[in-house]
Amino acid sequence: MVQYLLVVCSLVFASCCFGQPKIGLIDFYGQRRVSPERLRKAMGIREGGALPPSKLTLEEKLEEVDDVVRAHIEASCCYEGGAILYAGIEERGAANFPFRLTQEEREMPAPGSQDVEGLMAAVRVAADPSIRADSAAWLGDQPPTQAIIDTLQWAAQDPDPIVRRAAVRGLVRMARAAPGGDPERKLQVLPTWIIAMLDSVIWSDRVAAVDALLELTTNRDAVLIDKIRESGFHSLVQMARWRHLPHALPPYLLLCRVAGLPEEEAQASWVAGDRDKVIAQIMKENRKR
Repeated sequence: MVQYLLVVCSLVFASCCFGQPKIGLIDFYGQRRVSPERLRKAMGIREGGALPPSKLTLEEKLEEVDDVVRAHIEASCCYEGGAILYAGIEERGAANFPFRLTQEEREMPAPGSQDVEGLMAAVRVAADPSIRADSAAWLGDQPPTQAIIDTLQWAAQDPDPIVRRAAVRGLVRMARAAPGGDPERKLQVLPTWIIAMLDSVIWSDRVAAVDALLELTTNRDAVLIDKIRESGFHSLVQMARWRHLPHALPPYLLLCRVAGLPEEEAQASWVAGDRDKVIAQIMKENRKR
């Protein structure tokens, strides 16, 4: 949310002081059958052109393309002095991230940051998404319990993207802090929803999922790696090819990790500018599995 507000504020400032803000870069994700060329044509905008006043209009234009059931436009900063527009596409029949569209809600005051029961209740039913997001964030700082973990996994499917991101960050902290010991008492953080976020039509969901999975796979757990490869491989390939390099690096490193490349080799290939070559080799090896 902070990043989005900074982008909006900077674009407003640019518009007021220097004229109409421009588009520095347009990139896509989620498309499989529909070509980027068709999507660009449907949007009716171009890189270097003026930033359109309404993202809703662009989304409606994309949703008129055959096989596109949902689209989402998100702006980020910056590329060659202009905004980066990410266009997310959900195609008919393709994998997607099924966050809840609605949930039971009621008006309630914000609980105290140490009121665990109140925080869990707020995450599930508070009408104000900022209260749900704050509550999820505070829960993530508590000593881990299965009840907290289950609540955060519920929040990972919240209708609000800020709540989902707070929940994912909390789940990562829970996973790192959860004690081992007796298997019957071991706390279980399921990565299911975090992996599913790699297929989200929302750009910020994907970014949050990649960041979380990079942390959760530092020990290269084979079971988790296999789950990411099975469900998120193609999404990682798309993200690793984004043209804005700071945004492409995290998914590239995760893709390399999923492919079994040593960390030093992945970093070196990036620095050497061999990204496309490595991705092509990873895809070739994946087809052999």
